[in-house]
Amino acid sequence: MTICKPGPMARSFAADKEIKINRASIMKSASVYKCVNGSVITIEKDNFLVKTKDSFIKVEEWEYEGRIKIGGRFKL
Repeated sequence: MTICKPGPMARSFAADKEIKINRASIMKSASVYKCVNGSVITIEKDNFLVKTKDSFIKVEEWEYEGRIKIGGRFKL
């Protein structure tokens, strides 16, 4: 089973809108950074970083009917 296309994709919510994540990777060499889990840390042209418990994930492909903002938070 796959969670990326053509599968159902990973899902979360940001600003009460569903986001579908097709591709993401764990940042293994992430520096220690105190922040709330699920917070958007940085945004670039084709990806953004989200804080996790002990690292970050780099979201590289997604579908979202809104705008990703620095400081925005993802919820389960």
